[in-house]
Amino acid sequence: MTMPDVWCEIAFVKDSSDGSPLWRDVSSDVEWQEGVRISRRRSHELDEIQPGTLSLTLNNPDGRYTAGNVSSPYYPNVKINRPIRIRARWPAGSINMLQEGQAKGSNASLFAGSFGTVVVDNAIFPAGQTSSVKWTGFGTGNLFRVGSKSTTSATDQALLVEPGRTYSVRCQARRDTNTASVRARIRFYDKSGVVLTDTNGSTVALTTSFQPVSASATAPANSVYARTLLECTIAAASAIVYSSAWQFEDGAAPTAWVSPGTEYIEYRGFSDKWPHSWTNGVLGKVQLTGTDRMKLLSRQRISRDALVEETQATFPRFYYPMSEFAGATAAGNAASVAQPDLSVIQTGAGGALTFGETDGPLGSAIVGFAPVDPENGKSLGTQGLSVLGGQPGLTIAAWFVCASSGQGDGITSIINLSDGTGGGIHHRFGYRYATDEVDFGSMVSGVGSGAGFGLNLRDGLPHHLVFVGEFSGGFLQQRIWVDGFQHLNTGTGIPGSVWPSTASWLVVGSQAFDAFQRNLFNGYIGQVAGWNRALTLAEITNLYEAGSATTEQAGARINRVLEWAGVTDRAIDAGQSDLDISAYGTSGSSLQDVREAALSDGGVFFVSRDGTSTFHDRARRQSPGIAPVIGFTADQCGTDLDFVIDDTLLFNDITVTRRGTSTRVTDDDSIEEYGQYTTSIPTVLASDLDAINRGQYMLGSYAEPAPRAGQVTVEARSNPSLWPSLLGCDIGHRLVITSLPASAPAPSVNLWAEGVQQLITDESWHFTLDTSPNSNSTAILLDDPVFGLLDSNRLGW
Repeated sequence: MTMPDVWCEIAFVKDSSDGSPLWRDVSSDVEWQEGVRISRRRSHELDEIQPGTLSLTLNNPDGRYTAGNVSSPYYPNVKINRPIRIRARWPAGSINMLQEGQAKGSNASLFAGSFGTVVVDNAIFPAGQTSSVKWTGFGTGNLFRVGSKSTTSATDQALLVEPGRTYSVRCQARRDTNTASVRARIRFYDKSGVVLTDTNGSTVALTTSFQPVSASATAPANSVYARTLLECTIAAASAIVYSSAWQFEDGAAPTAWVSPGTEYIEYRGFSDKWPHSWTNGVLGKVQLTGTDRMKLLSRQRISRDALVEETQATFPRFYYPMSEFAGATAAGNAASVAQPDLSVIQTGAGGALTFGETDGPLGSAIVGFAPVDPENGKSLGTQGLSVLGGQPGLTIAAWFVCASSGQGDGITSIINLSDGTGGGIHHRFGYRYATDEVDFGSMVSGVGSGAGFGLNLRDGLPHHLVFVGEFSGGFLQQRIWVDGFQHLNTGTGIPGSVWPSTASWLVVGSQAFDAFQRNLFNGYIGQVAGWNRALTLAEITNLYEAGSATTEQAGARINRVLEWAGVTDRAIDAGQSDLDISAYGTSGSSLQDVREAALSDGGVFFVSRDGTSTFHDRARRQSPGIAPVIGFTADQCGTDLDFVIDDTLLFNDITVTRRGTSTRVTDDDSIEEYGQYTTSIPTVLASDLDAINRGQYMLGSYAEPAPRAGQVTVEARSNPSLWPSLLGCDIGHRLVITSLPASAPAPSVNLWAEGVQQLITDESWHFTLDTSPNSNSTAILLDDPVFGLLDSNRLGW
């Protein structure tokens, strides 16, 4: 019986342009007969999902997988933490090397134009297809890429090729009303993703009917990858091109289009180690193991301060949290760019500057400024800030607390960044007490622009101010946010395209270092940062919320932690519970912080089969209709389907903890019937009410033991109709097993997949699923014949 096509691929190097993995096919070296094992599981729904693992054997007679072997084609990159994946396609045997959404013109995200817009069109398509990709807004010389990334380098969207073999590409294309001509191109790259050669097909003058556009080329020496595209050679104004029925194949000429089948990534992780062994001095082998991103998350540590982490995640050019302990005499830089400390500056006589105050955002440490008057007091500053500028945008931000009145009720200066010349380059903002205005200004090459806007900030509370200066259209545009709200967006008469690069002076709490120093600030300042770019609205919002919000939903928290950890592939539900925002970093690692948030919400965090960091909140399991369903009969489950009732997951006395407090809930009837079974749930929930509800939710599911199905094993090769469901199966999918024998608890059973294990050989493919009953989490669904029964379902939380 038929097996899917399956590949094992390792990325020994990254693409130089975007850092994506450059995959190499090592399938021919895998000892498939010894088995490839994949595991991503937990034994039951209250257990933690363990990091996904991979184990396989690579044949290594020439030492290509031997670390340090200079003759290896992969030298010097046989190292730990190399990306590795198992990829499959079903149905098997297609000659079309493209992805299904490319071949059928059905997924616009798998294409891109060097200019213009790409969308799917379901009304215009060639015979045999049901959609096409529509390219608009382009001109002569522009490129239409198969793949969303630039073709200047291979990237992870390249196709694997072999030197000396000939490859062909063809699509069906047409234009709309206006004239357009195109030609197909095949571009080859070396192992580092560098372009080797281009081969163009014949130019085709498109008509309003679909016609073939093709090219064929022989892969040159040292080629490893290929990309394909269309080049527009002639385009009238407002031209439109449609294309579909794409095919890239190993062959001297294009052949009839076939579907490539659906692609599934069954595992994606990182190599753990490369242990080499030899038998009688020959037949070298490597017992390769891999672990998914969970391992890396378990090694990463985060700060206990969300504001610090959020700021550092934006890569500021300078960053002074100003959170030193009482008695400090300088403020240190926390940015990755080396910068000098901010030292205390005395202006005139007297005044106080105090580190370790607790009036900052969410009670964080901050520096207090208490001048005698606008001309006498202390501030912080440095004259050695490293070169800034050279970019169109620049951002400065700080948190501050205004005293109830200023010294003389004039302007008080919060931040001043300058080149030290007085009349050259500067950026400043402060607060004008006389009129309750935020005051700001910029100067470049002696041309200045300043303004203010009314806003009473004398409330004794921390406020977040962000100044963005960005050159656009030949002139400087100034934008101001206070507490996450944009108060100003105005143009200036300052000409230019980029900020001049210059060494800078930074003064906090007064106007300048020199004789013009005045306008000493009265209040508190902290979290001073600057960027050589314009921050995005999302970044500004995140910075404000990290220092102002006291709670956040579980999904927002998990997204934050993963973003700080550099995880870009994420699929995160919103979450159903509010969490305490001050509890970051208490668990010791990024992974534990994420798990803690998921546990508090009653959800689950895992890394999916394709390497995506995934959070399912509890709403998914309370509403099982939204989960993908895998259905099969009992006789397809092999011989080891069993049911058991025991006390493994019996709990009737539950303690829920949060921020040093605890809440206890019990089920007296269960305790009387079975005895006392205790457990505790550590959470970061924001309220005692949520803690009580969390405990009651668990009590409702586990105070009464119920029959539970064991592992379900399916040999997929014997059940080919199940291939799409099993290859796509992951944690959180719903299993429906029917035609159970009369001795079973019921004729059919609804289960959750809690884990997936795979054993792949050259002759078989076994899937083993860890399960839990739907009834432990499903909320009552009105009028549903299965989930609408109070006796077997639970009230939602």
